Amino acid sequence: MKPSTIKNTKTKAKTDNTFFLIKGVFSPEDAKEILSKIYTFKINYHNLNNWRSLERFGVDDENSQKRIPKLKSDKATIEELIDQGKAKDQKIKINAEITISFF
Repeated sequence: MKPSTIKNTKTKAKTDNTFFLIKGVFSPEDAKEILSKIYTFKINYHNLNNWRSLERFGVDDENSQKRIPKLKSDKATIEELIDQGKAKDQKIKINAEITISFF
């Protein structure tokens, strides 16, 4: 049996990985439920993160304090868009991509 060899190239190895969290066409009701749950989860994550920071260090988590209002605003905007699509009896196409990069 031959031992495996690894070729050492001077080119940069690919370090980006992309995954589709959501990819498809949905009814307005399903689209709203899926996206609402994702945004609610992220808002709750940042609320918990902020609470932990307050408990441990006595100060708000600066990043979470910035993210919570933005997430709430985005969630409301998305729900309004979906409601507009529902009023026109339209399906909703959603592509949510996750890209992981190393730097």
